[in-house]
Amino acid sequence: MKLALKIDVDTYRGTRDGVPRLVEMLKKHNAGATFLFSLGPDHTGRAIKRVFRPGFMKKISRTRRMTSTQRRPMSGAGSTAPYSNVTIP
Repeated sequence: MKLALKIDVDTYRGTRDGVPRLVEMLKKHNAGATFLFSLGPDHTGRAIKRVFRPGFMKKISRTRRMTSTQRRPMSGAGSTAPYSNVTIP
């Protein structure tokens, strides 16, 4: 059985601490993976602030939910941060 493993790395801590550990673990098990790194400014935490804005919950209740057939992968267009990928053989 073949398995494709994709690892998203979104934080500095994940890049600094997590990636080296994962690479060592993958090597130990003779496995590979593709690492995707978020690049650009870190806006972590900004979204939670929006919850407390007046009218936010009313706006969310009006938002039409997407079905699984309407979803598209975020590859460049509409993405707030570009991705750089690195494949570990």
